[in-house]
Amino acid sequence: MTLQQLRFFIEVAEKGSMSKAANSLFISQPALSKQLKQLEKSLNQTLMIRTNIGIRLTEQGRLFLTKIGPLVEQLNSVICETINPTTFRFGSLPTLASYYFPKIAKQMKSHQLFTVLESRSTQLLESLQKGEIDGAFIQDFEEGDGIRALTLFEEEYLVAIPSDHPFARKPLINLDDLDEEKIILPLIPCETRLKIENMFKENGISFQLALETPYETILGYTAEGIGLSFIPEIQAEHVQHHGVVYRRLEPAALKRTLHFVTKSDLVFEMIQHYRTKGKLVEEVVPS
Repeated sequence: MTLQQLRFFIEVAEKGSMSKAANSLFISQPALSKQLKQLEKSLNQTLMIRTNIGIRLTEQGRLFLTKIGPLVEQLNSVICETINPTTFRFGSLPTLASYYFPKIAKQMKSHQLFTVLESRSTQLLESLQKGEIDGAFIQDFEEGDGIRALTLFEEEYLVAIPSDHPFARKPLINLDDLDEEKIILPLIPCETRLKIENMFKENGISFQLALETPYETILGYTAEGIGLSFIPEIQAEHVQHHGVVYRRLEPAALKRTLHFVTKSDLVFEMIQHYRTKGKLVEEVVPS
């Protein structure tokens, strides 16, 4: 029995699927299955059963998970606190650096951290491949040679609306409502801008370009009534801007998935241990 096998078992139990766990762990399904069979053999117990809809834990498997989960978590903490080197360089998109990564960094008190900010995930991936950073917090990652990816959470973009705009009185904004509206866009190149433009194009609606401006200034111009804009919900949760209200899109046509990527197994395991889940923003967006 190895610590790796225990981690694999916990991941499969949490995911409820061998394929999802294999993708998360960055190994093949046959290799994962082999490790789990070795674990069961060492325990002389059947811990899980394959079904048509995924993996089901046996009674022994549920009991084992209950007992071993906290122990592995405690051991992960000890390992993470004593990992060398003690200095790590992380790249991040600005919104994740401001509103997500600090929750992880707070737990990494025994390490010295340096953060590099970039506005595009492609830039961060290039830095990772060159060895300039140890890992990066990016969006909408698909695949890359030798790169391990940990999915953090998915979030919607919210519509940021001037408080005196008629839309401010609506509980939700329908896509059709946006047709021919004045929209503030971040400067090129920008992944968020591309998502916004694609959303309009794919849904057969158009917009009037009210202003192109650096991303950091968008809410200020929105508050002045220049136009509508789109803000990730993790930012909306933390930033209440005078003169701006947030509303959800119906349907939720503008989303992004956030990931942590690295080429280091050690760094992957560390962030997997320390990660926190993104929160929704029900407190700032009417239901």
